[in-house]
Amino acid sequence: MKRLILALAIITVALSGCTEKAPSSDAIKTSLNHSAANLSAYSFTISDNQTGSIRDLVKNNITDSYNTTSRSDDTDVTASIDLAGRKAEANVSTTSIIQGPTGSPIVGNSESTEYNIGNITYVFQNGNWTQLKAPESAEAIWARGSFDIMKSRAISINQTQAVVIGSESVDGKDCYKLSLILDNQTYLGAEYNLLVRALYPFVPEANQTDLLKSSKNENTAWVEKDNNLLKKYQHTMNIQMIPNITGVVDNQGNIQRLNQTMKLVEVTLASDSIETYTDFNKPVVIIVPKAALNGTMIVPSPIEAATASV
Repeated sequence: MKRLILALAIITVALSGCTEKAPSSDAIKTSLNHSAANLSAYSFTISDNQTGSIRDLVKNNITDSYNTTSRSDDTDVTASIDLAGRKAEANVSTTSIIQGPTGSPIVGNSESTEYNIGNITYVFQNGNWTQLKAPESAEAIWARGSFDIMKSRAISINQTQAVVIGSESVDGKDCYKLSLILDNQTYLGAEYNLLVRALYPFVPEANQTDLLKSSKNENTAWVEKDNNLLKKYQHTMNIQMIPNITGVVDNQGNIQRLNQTMKLVEVTLASDSIETYTDFNKPVVIIVPKAALNGTMIVPSPIEAATASV
């Protein structure tokens, strides 16, 4: 029996010695930032789902029920980027469903394709090609990382407080899993903007305490262990609250203030977005269709160009 206990103890010590100790979150973020800045090519997908419902707080006199309007938007993106060749391609599809208090739901579908080649963007939408030529050089645009979502995400993560919460396999890749902690200003700003978009043209008022109590915001990143690159990023947000309505936006875009604040509706919102990255540094073939080369050319005004470059 003593020999068995000793053998088990030896095995336990051996296994514990092989247990990997995760690096600090700062070390992971620094490595991610460096690796993302040295990529030559990659692909990614985005799956974004947003749902919302607005319920009146006063019953409908005819139906004796509370009117509720709901909306869902599902967007899928598949894209490839050749950073070395200054080329990118993306396909975007969106399905929107709006359900009013009565009647059948309104369903809308849209698809678009976009090519970013040097300083020219080709967009195919509603059966037509459009060319957008930037006044800046291709070198300036791509050096700024305008189309490099991986680099932008890595910089954002590097500037955010993070905690390593474990390891997890994503598509067969062993990754460090990080929970990102947004500062209150960023967190509350994102929540309020979501609320404003849902209630437009009504202008809501919500203090920090109400937003913190009524919402939940989670951001998680998975960083591959073998190459220090971002494998997956997930952002979820939920809000359920009865905000004060302080005004209405008129047809000219001006806010008309109410004589007194009113609680008119209960708002429930949810957002879930997942980015997945693959094919790091693998050759990418991006060819613009011939029809795109004959599309309508649009050159931004100096003011639009200056705004876009900020």
